[in-house]
Amino acid sequence: MSRSKTKDKNNDFRELVKYSKPVGFGGWDSLVRTDVIGIRYSKKGGHLFPVHPNKYDDKIRELLETKKSR
Repeated sequence: MSRSKTKDKNNDFRELVKYSKPVGFGGWDSLVRTDVIGIRYSKKGGHLFPVHPNKYDDKIRELLETKKSR
């Protein structure tokens, strides 16, 4: 299991958790099996949702590029 944690535009925390086995289906246009769960934390509580696997890879790439530019 791996995790990445960021803040979104509303200053709420978002976390992506990648598991070793599929945990559900994610995507907008067509659903695909996914092993990634998104967690959004806010003042009103937490919300869990399945995330398309490509979105996880994109976010990891974005975080790595941000670290390199610092």
